[in-house]
Amino acid sequence: MTHQRGMRKYHFLIALGVVILDRLAKLAVERKIPLHDDIPIIPGFFRLTHLENRGAAFGLFADSPSEWKVAVLVLFSVVALVLV
Repeated sequence: MTHQRGMRKYHFLIALGVVILDRLAKLAVERKIPLHDDIPIIPGFFRLTHLENRGAAFGLFADSPSEWKVAVLVLFSVVALVLV
């Protein structure tokens, strides 16, 4: 039982680290790269472009004018949380 608790703490710390690194990377892009501009990381192969996603994952609902968009996304999240 104690081993499981220790592993949970370890997994939580990994997840927290990933979230912090994600936020720091996004903050760096916001400050260093103008919107819709890009910088080459590996010339001719990989570039980093500053874009903003106004929707959910992969731009879902990005162009939706509905005022219910946020409520529907929150509802989907709650349902997924309950199922998991």
